[in-house]
Amino acid sequence: MWEESAPEWRLGIAPEDRLVRRDEERPPAEHESTASVLVSVPTTKKASPTAPPAPPAPPEVGPARPVGVSTPAEERPARSVAAPAVWHQVVWFDIPTRDLDRAVRFYSAVLGTALKKEQAGPGVAIAMLPHSEGSIGGCLVQNMDARPSESGPLLYLNTQGRLDEATNAVEKYGGKVLAARHSISPFGFRAIVLDSEGNRIALHSM
Repeated sequence: MWEESAPEWRLGIAPEDRLVRRDEERPPAEHESTASVLVSVPTTKKASPTAPPAPPAPPEVGPARPVGVSTPAEERPARSVAAPAVWHQVVWFDIPTRDLDRAVRFYSAVLGTALKKEQAGPGVAIAMLPHSEGSIGGCLVQNMDARPSESGPLLYLNTQGRLDEATNAVEKYGGKVLAARHSISPFGFRAIVLDSEGNRIALHSM
């Protein structure tokens, strides 16, 4: 009897051309090479259950840098402010004269100190009024621009406790007393006079 399925050689089919069932396309999974399915997994060293984990290394600490902190204005300590320097408003004065020799005689008698005439430059002669080094001073000046006045600024000259004597010398040496000695309390006493050149001045004493 013939077999139901004839051998391939009888049907004229080459062995390599025969149909292959799906379950024969690849060998069973258990026959796959173990090396082809292994995945490389990094190994980690587990800490011993008896030894505590090592503490992390402390970070490197460099020298501390100054940090600017803004302080509210109301919390900042008050800074001491130096008092402004005080200086005299008057630093020097010139008294104009028409006749310097005559003015020297007048002021020498009124101030009780002999004045000396000096040459300060071409066509300019002066006589220094008495004053100490570093203090406010002035001088009598004779030049082409000198114009004595009885209506200009009122200059106070110190008579150092001899106001009555100075006032008595005014008219004797060519001046005129405009206002006799009177009180300007609490600032002492004064007399207002015209000098020998027509300048209005005040003689003062405490």
